[in-house]
Amino acid sequence: MHSRMFCRTLIFTGLILLLMLVQGGPGQAAQASPAGAGQYMEGLRLFKAGRYAEAQKHALNAWSAAPSSAVYQSLLAWTNLKLGNTAEAEKLFNSIYQHNHNNLAALQGLAWVKYTLGQYPPARQLFEKQLKRAEQLRRLPGFAKFSPEDKSFVISNLSDANYGLGLTALAQKDVTGAKARFEQALEYPNDFVGHAPITEALGDIYYYYRGEYPKAIGYYDASLREKADPMVMAKIAWCTYYEGQVGKANELLRKGLATQTYKQPFLYGLVFTSKALKNPQQSKKYLEKLIDLDPYFADTGYVHQLIEKEQGWKPLYKDFASAYMKIGAFVRAREILMEYLQTAKTDRQALVMVAWCDVYLNLKTALKEFDQLSSGNGGGETDVLLGKGVTLFYLGRFDNSGAVLKEVLAKDPGNVRAKMALAAIAFMKKDYRRAISIYTANISRLPKQEFFFSWPSWALNNLGWSYIYTGNYEKALHAFKLLRAYHPVPYYPAVSDGLGWAYLHLGRKAQAEKQFRLSLRLWPKDPTAKEGLSRLSRA
Repeated sequence: MHSRMFCRTLIFTGLILLLMLVQGGPGQAAQASPAGAGQYMEGLRLFKAGRYAEAQKHALNAWSAAPSSAVYQSLLAWTNLKLGNTAEAEKLFNSIYQHNHNNLAALQGLAWVKYTLGQYPPARQLFEKQLKRAEQLRRLPGFAKFSPEDKSFVISNLSDANYGLGLTALAQKDVTGAKARFEQALEYPNDFVGHAPITEALGDIYYYYRGEYPKAIGYYDASLREKADPMVMAKIAWCTYYEGQVGKANELLRKGLATQTYKQPFLYGLVFTSKALKNPQQSKKYLEKLIDLDPYFADTGYVHQLIEKEQGWKPLYKDFASAYMKIGAFVRAREILMEYLQTAKTDRQALVMVAWCDVYLNLKTALKEFDQLSSGNGGGETDVLLGKGVTLFYLGRFDNSGAVLKEVLAKDPGNVRAKMALAAIAFMKKDYRRAISIYTANISRLPKQEFFFSWPSWALNNLGWSYIYTGNYEKALHAFKLLRAYHPVPYYPAVSDGLGWAYLHLGRKAQAEKQFRLSLRLWPKDPTAKEGLSRLSRA
């Protein structure tokens, strides 16, 4: 029960890579190139501290300074894997592997990429190659002359490969094989992740597959003695719960909630312990908090069963949808709303939310839905008119959109979304000074953070380009830096495109080129970045 909540702990278990690449020959540890060495060391420090987004910036700078350095490339690959950019990580690791099929770090990286992608047979093959290569290196006559770092790297790979093989075995339902591999992994020191996640994995076998909760707690306690982990703490509470000690489990979860920064596993557990203790209202409050904090964590079959069972809980589906919409997960938000509407066909708020999801999924459907909503009772409410105006804008019907948006402002003069949409219309019509006037008057009212490239990002992007088109390049640079603060992890080429052109117009050519090349790594066909590089070459 509740295994889905914990399955993510088997992925991305904190693989703190030493990044000493054993390059095929005995004892040949790759050294960091002088160019970019400072950026690399800082990136490695941040990576070990779990600050992957910051580490990625330094790794990218180091690799840009010395593109031939496999050490820098490997660090960049690991930061991408940690940040969920699995395809980019695979590309980088594979590039190292193609240069040297015996590169132990490349084998390790590719194995974990395949495991992360759920490609277990190729992951197992790569882990086996990793294990075989590490054993070959350890048996070399000159192994005693390896540097301490290289020795540690090789021995740690013996543990790491067995750990990976245990996880792939477990994913393929070979519990006995997995247990044996985990036990072998514990026979060697592991400077990548330590033994904590391995003892946790053994605890999982006794918890999930054998129902031997006291033994599971023993392994979890061993894991916690090495490394504090909220998920492991929550698992101990669940073991206690299944041993029939519901009150004690509730106390453990409340203590974790009060003391740990990562709240999700404790909120999830408290939903069920509170219900078991016959306090459904408290259970619902915990669930509401969890949905708002992390809808993915709360979105399990057990939670859905609870919502269906408890009287008056079904509107929580709208909370789910709202939380998903906030982070740009419109497909899942719509799925949940349609499930809810099967038994609440007249819930107007839910129907409006579906239409807003379709603004991002199917514009023609969204317009039809907003038209239907605006023609019915209560059709003049602000959210319906705003949705219709925004949909018309995305469809390129700027005059119609502007008329509807003005209706919104007549009803709600402070509606910042409507104002920004009017500014976007001015931008599309090349009335840049009017766009600047509206954007700057309302920029302080933009959200402080954003989870995807939505309308606040477009507002800053359009503002930056409006400044470029009117020749105010310093202000353009400032606008694009604000946009980068929204998206510090390089993911959207529009951010670096804007920065590149601002730098170019300011005569800062090296910085401009760096941004354009970053855009092309994100999107190799990016015409804006290509034009920027072309302009630089002509200059």
